[in-house]
Amino acid sequence: MFKILIVSGCFAVSFQTKGGDKSPGLTNVTDDSKVAECSKSSIAIHDLLVRQKTQSGLKTDTEYTEQLTEFSELPAEMDGCSCNFSLSKAAYHKGRYIYVNDYANTSFVFINHKLQKFTLINHNPETNTFLYHGNVYTLKIVVTKEVQSGNEERLVQGVATLFKAKRLMAKKIFVGYCGC
Repeated sequence: MFKILIVSGCFAVSFQTKGGDKSPGLTNVTDDSKVAECSKSSIAIHDLLVRQKTQSGLKTDTEYTEQLTEFSELPAEMDGCSCNFSLSKAAYHKGRYIYVNDYANTSFVFINHKLQKFTLINHNPETNTFLYHGNVYTLKIVVTKEVQSGNEERLVQGVATLFKAKRLMAKKIFVGYCGC
């Protein structure tokens, strides 16, 4: 028996095959209490698919055609409160970043040494997941740990994942700070 589940927004379509027979089922989620649950499910399914792909021999960072590359000069649009993420604490203290944002609305990364601007399209506060879109890319930031480190500053750790046309392009673990 083979089962496929496709989730798009808050519609879920499943096809179950048994000996060649296909029996589709369609579920439309319209209840407000179910919309949040649907959003969580979509992220969970996405993460599961990424994990399955990783376990089945996903490319290493050096095999990707596009890379999140470090940069040290902040974009001119960055002024005031921000989040700055690096590959390590040492890189952060040297001013080498892989990601910066103006407190989650506008973000910047360098892809293959070229500046790319992203705009926030979705934020799930329960999972601390931020989804951004820019040009042909989608950027997913998942904050896995936050520790208050000052009056207006917090240490942040997590994972940045870059997609192009729904294809995984790069995945980096980061550390950094958010503050004013």
